[in-house]
Amino acid sequence: MLSLSKFTLILGIGNSLRGDDGVGPYIIDKLKIENSQLKILNCGVVPEDYIDEISELSPDKIFIIDAANFEEKPGTVKIVDEINIPEKSLSTHNISLKVFVGLLKQFTQAKVFLIGIQPENMDYVEGLSKTVKASADRLVEQIVEGSIIKKYE
Repeated sequence: MLSLSKFTLILGIGNSLRGDDGVGPYIIDKLKIENSQLKILNCGVVPEDYIDEISELSPDKIFIIDAANFEEKPGTVKIVDEINIPEKSLSTHNISLKVFVGLLKQFTQAKVFLIGIQPENMDYVEGLSKTVKASADRLVEQIVEGSIIKKYE
């Protein structure tokens, strides 16, 4: 019997020219993964353009990394499952995260999670604030060591 290889897909979304909004792409760029059970994709500012590619990959879990305004202290990281992603927009993208997750659910059978990082600065500047960069670097370490992903198995 042929067994299907299931894996987790990590999506980074955000605009690297808008300060901390670029945290998703920053993390994707930092990840060096040699694991067949984990794949990464930088979706930039138009994650909906990657629906076909994501659908073809057919992951069983998807983690979306994005700057998200939870009205918390800058650098705070929150992981929210697909059911608890708020209807109101948490980010700066044309499509709300809730709508994007709905599309992912329509085209895949994946469980979807948001890893949101509270931004400090979303002005038109390149680079992350020190606080958000420190949180992003810790998150990269946790993803590489597997503690974040294993927690949601």
